[in-house]
Amino acid sequence: MSEPGPAMDQAEQNRLTRRVGRALLSVAAAGWRQIRAEYRAAGRHIEIDVFVTGPDGTVHGLRPPPEVIDGLGRLRQGMYRPGRGTWLSAVYLLDPPSAFSCEFEPDLEPRWRRPPPPIGFQDELRFFPRTDDHIPDWFRQRAGLPPPAEPGPPDPTAGGPSGVSGRA
Repeated sequence: MSEPGPAMDQAEQNRLTRRVGRALLSVAAAGWRQIRAEYRAAGRHIEIDVFVTGPDGTVHGLRPPPEVIDGLGRLRQGMYRPGRGTWLSAVYLLDPPSAFSCEFEPDLEPRWRRPPPPIGFQDELRFFPRTDDHIPDWFRQRAGLPPPAEPGPPDPTAGGPSGVSGRA
């Protein structure tokens, strides 16, 4: 993991998001009903799960294709905003034949399979620096940081979860 590169423009984000979707489509058996990829990261700690709902409604976990892991990691780097950080979790949903949605969450704690140690959150702040007002309390605790000195005025550019929808 290295410092984030230049911000990825929306067109490149869309291309990469569709590429991830095509990679997910490649692992689904005929008749699938839904594909769900969940990506969670803090520093070098990365968790990714892929689930495919089959024709009978049974959900099966699959090994994520390398293109999915790489693509979501590149999106995370490219979506970094100075002082704001980047997203910590994403959920990518595909519905037949290729409609998708992808939600990115920068501030809520992911549902970890195994929570990262404090160094994971410290690395996250080194790789994707955030100003104090963009470090949620739960994140601050996980990283072993002291409480913020004094809350500043609200940031009008801060937003909640963002998302992308379209066709893979």
